Amino acid sequence: MNMKAKEMLRFLKLEYLLEYWDDVIVEAEKNNLSYDKFLFEIIKKEYAHRLEVTTTNRIKRAKIPNEFTIDTYPFNEQPHLNKKRLLQRCDSLDYLEKNRNIIFIGPTGTGKTGLASSILRHGLNQGYCGHFVEFNTLMEELLSSMAARSTKKVIKKYAAYRCLVVDDLCYIEADKVGMGLFYSLIQKRYSKSCTIVTTALGLAEWDTIFNNKQLTDGLLSRLTDNGHIINFKNCKNIRKDPEVD
Repeated sequence: MNMKAKEMLRFLKLEYLLEYWDDVIVEAEKNNLSYDKFLFEIIKKEYAHRLEVTTTNRIKRAKIPNEFTIDTYPFNEQPHLNKKRLLQRCDSLDYLEKNRNIIFIGPTGTGKTGLASSILRHGLNQGYCGHFVEFNTLMEELLSSMAARSTKKVIKKYAAYRCLVVDDLCYIEADKVGMGLFYSLIQKRYSKSCTIVTTALGLAEWDTIFNNKQLTDGLLSRLTDNGHIINFKNCKNIRKDPEVD
């Protein structure tokens, strides 16, 4: 390939063709492709490459803290979970196409975060935008946004994700204003997207977080309406403790 051709491919951002030009030519000559077939194969390969790069970047931006996929999640270690039903919901993209929320409730270490991440990753691989955030981190960002006068911007950012995982909803020292901001975010996402929440607290205990029954009832109503609650109550702890030298 001459330098001019390389310059044009870089300008057009045809990365696959730029890297595999010689291989493409060899394959075309080997298979004796027609001009029409040759051009189609180039377009198909470039499209597949760009799709792969886009998906990789989308997953990277989502900040998922583990490598679980719905195929690698250790369902065999949690026989109390209804694997068939969960896989059906995931494969059908029911949670995204019908904007169904999911709440995973159960003890720490039972795999709630891993399953939530797997479902999020599956949606990202299908072209949906999403994000993973810990509840404490989200609350800190919402509260900090008040001082920076950027609350609307922060809520708009999190409201835009088609699938948002809020991990480890738990008791934190936050005032009513902070909890009100979280409620505002969920309200913005209501019936327009999928929110996946993991928590070790039963629904009846959410009052200990929000200290406001009306706010708690409103939040639960929006999260559970047309949604799913998956209980890890009888699941065992599968978290692997770090090895000590």
